[in-house]
Amino acid sequence: NELIDFYKILNNWADYRDILDVANKFQCDTVVIIANFRLAVELLANGVNKVAVLDIREIPLNEIRDVDIYVIEGDIKLNRIEL
Repeated sequence: NELIDFYKILNNWADYRDILDVANKFQCDTVVIIANFRLAVELLANGVNKVAVLDIREIPLNEIRDVDIYVIEGDIKLNRIEL
């Protein structure tokens, strides 16, 4: 297994498609993101098999001391309803 640092490939992302393009290019089977469950759902709905979401609970002096990790996997269908 190899870790791909997204920010060594691109400087930023506008939406899930930027991350999806990098994940597909490197044939990633898992994407790890920080505290963004909406992004996780968008990635899963568009072909990523597994997303790990890091929910950081404590960051004193730029050091992560406490984190919950949620691994979301499986097929989902995402429908946007406009009101």
